[in-house]
Amino acid sequence: MASCSDDCDQLHDSDIYGTPNVIKGSFPEGLLIPDLGDEITFAPELKDSTGATYSWIINGVEVSTDPKYTYNVEGPCRVNLTCKIKNDLGTAVLNSKIVSQQDFSQGFLFVDDKEVGFYHNETNKAYYNCFQALNYGSKITPEGTIMATQLDDKMYFMIKNSVTNYDHLIITDPQTLYKLNSINGPANLLCFIPLNERYVLLSQMTNASLLDIKTNQVTAFSKRLPSSILSGQVFNGKLFINTTYGNPDNICVYNVDEIIEAAGKEFPEPEEFAITQRGKSKFALGKDGNLYTTAYHEEKNVLVKIKPDLTTELIDLPFDLPKPRWSELYFRGVVASVKSNSIFIPADNGAIYRYTIGDDASVRIPFITSDENMELCGIGIEENSATGELYTFYQGETANGGKAGSIIIRKADGTVKKVLNTGEVISKTAIFVNK
Repeated sequence: MASCSDDCDQLHDSDIYGTPNVIKGSFPEGLLIPDLGDEITFAPELKDSTGATYSWIINGVEVSTDPKYTYNVEGPCRVNLTCKIKNDLGTAVLNSKIVSQQDFSQGFLFVDDKEVGFYHNETNKAYYNCFQALNYGSKITPEGTIMATQLDDKMYFMIKNSVTNYDHLIITDPQTLYKLNSINGPANLLCFIPLNERYVLLSQMTNASLLDIKTNQVTAFSKRLPSSILSGQVFNGKLFINTTYGNPDNICVYNVDEIIEAAGKEFPEPEEFAITQRGKSKFALGKDGNLYTTAYHEEKNVLVKIKPDLTTELIDLPFDLPKPRWSELYFRGVVASVKSNSIFIPADNGAIYRYTIGDDASVRIPFITSDENMELCGIGIEENSATGELYTFYQGETANGGKAGSIIIRKADGTVKKVLNTGEVISKTAIFVNK
């Protein structure tokens, strides 16, 4: 048999594969790693295309029947792309995996009730539904609302819905948003409170469970609590818990070690702590080493400074505090700055006040004024601990009655640096992913 020379332009068996006969090299198979904004065109060539039909499938869903297909990398993505070609000879199946390149540390993640978006600081572009796009089309949850918490090298999505026998905790890699694992936890979760580097307290109002994040085991306490757990913070080996969303009730304080030891048994009894709260409130660790929260004392709204010896100092607040609903996973409350001696306190009217540690007079005037056209929502305010910038979250209405979300990025002094309009996506918090 005669052999071909190097410049032979005829097709040989080694140049084709499958039935129908697809010319090798005409379809980019395997792993493809494009940049955001790239386009990839797939145009498989056949030795004989007579009677051929095409089916282009992305993550199990047919998207086209044309002879060629262009995939636009419009945002972060991880997809399986399959092309099925049929003719009288049979069927050829071609596969590619497309994984976009992006660096979440070059911007920030924003979280709404259902999903996660990414804003790129350099391109000033926002990308939506990033979890679904980066997990082959799978949603965080088909129903319910979510709350995201970053712990070390993991991000936990707590899902609040009433479905039993359901994965109510989704674990992801914050650098990629790829799903790593899921946990079949209790329904109607309201709180995700880290106790130490290994354990997290999960609450469902007056029921509670302990999550071991090393083994992903969830252990329920055997008896309902006398009070609800609506938020909490560990401080010097004690867990401080907010227990009320309406009527006045004292802060509850527990020994963290006793809570961990009691897993599977009755929740321990709280210690006495005579500070009364009148609504859902948060706790924040100040740069001065003290714990801060808001309370209602002698018919006044106050900022409470809790010292390591558990003595307290009260600072009068000349404004009304927010009244979050019990069911809200994200709600406005005190936020402590990591970069400065500041405690940020959202007011009921949408303004934000700043307490400068040691200066009681600093809370007399708003640090950020309210806007009659927008309502402060979600966590209210968040600080980027790497830059000191402040992020505030708002919702409003369009002229035709639709939702209008926005995130305002501010310098440390409160002046506006950038406004991100997110349309119908109402963001509740920002997450900053650092390399």
